Amino acid sequence: MKYPTILKNAKSLLAKHLTKEVFEQLKDKKTSNGFTLHDVIKSGVKNPDSVIGAYAGDEESYLVFAPLFDKIIKDYHGFKTANFHKSNLNPNYLFAPNPDIDNKYIISTRIRVARNVKNIPLGTVITSNQRNQLERQISTVLNTFTGELSGTYYTLNNLSEIERKTLVSNHFFELYA
Repeated sequence: MKYPTILKNAKSLLAKHLTKEVFEQLKDKKTSNGFTLHDVIKSGVKNPDSVIGAYAGDEESYLVFAPLFDKIIKDYHGFKTANFHKSNLNPNYLFAPNPDIDNKYIISTRIRVARNVKNIPLGTVITSNQRNQLERQISTVLNTFTGELSGTYYTLNNLSEIERKTLVSNHFFELYA
């Protein structure tokens, strides 16, 4: 693997922080899932106009490729390696004022939350078997919910035409061309 010279004119955080020294330090490393520096930088090399240009394949990526990711994270989020995210799920501490108090402008909105499951690679390197295993584990848990949290779990590969149309019309599922 050679240093990607295409990044010379790019404005991404990858281009800013992937020096030749950092590249040489990381080029032969990989995570236990087989994620390599090539995988980390592939999107940024193919898309030199991207803002960040580097992606982690699994939790271990942040350690193995720390000389690159630490700089990018600090630059993008302002977090240093000594900082730790503190989860606080108490809604009383959530500051989210209503941006449309008079209901004049916002018709609908969505909130997307993405999370990885420990010991399962991120989407960039997850295998079909791991994805199926993950779906089985999550659907098993979801199907145990009762009361207000109960519902129907739909496997996308097994949707009937009626189920698909219903989910699309209710805005639970989108079709992309």
